[in-house]
Amino acid sequence: MIEGTFDANVWIRRALDNTADIVVEECPLCDEISNYDVNMCQLLIGFISVVVELAGYSEDEISVIETECNAIIGQGYCVFRINLSK
Repeated sequence: MIEGTFDANVWIRRALDNTADIVVEECPLCDEISNYDVNMCQLLIGFISVVVELAGYSEDEISVIETECNAIIGQGYCVFRINLSK
């Protein structure tokens, strides 16, 4: 498993099956909205694509296969499950 950080809030984890979980911790959208709207979480996909490119993947190798958003009071986070074709 490979771990990387970006802006101290984004963690990239890549497992052997070429699936990456990118966790945006302390997400301001999640922290401020208690009744969370999944569509707002998806606004971060463009930013996450840049982070994945920094990890060595090109944009055409990335497809979002699942988005999981959770809002816990004081502990908001968003998880993007990314399929990497590399």
